[in-house]
Amino acid sequence: MPKRFYKNQDEAIKDLQKHLAGYSKENKWLSCARLYAKLKPQLESAIDNSIRLEKTNNKQASEDCTHCNVHKLFNEIRRMRQ
Repeated sequence: MPKRFYKNQDEAIKDLQKHLAGYSKENKWLSCARLYAKLKPQLESAIDNSIRLEKTNNKQASEDCTHCNVHKLFNEIRRMRQ
């Protein structure tokens, strides 16, 4: 579950930079950072959090809530690899 609400993308990026030095949405950084290797140890936690977030969102009528579909992405990748 998100630990906080971000008003905009810039706030989220600022927080990410505390955990991923030099984080940027620029393709150059993303291709050089080996992002998946850095985040892989937290993959199962990310999937669990994404599932919980979706369940929470389904109980709310607001469309202003945080969305994440990490669990759907990785479930599809796992399905394709079988």
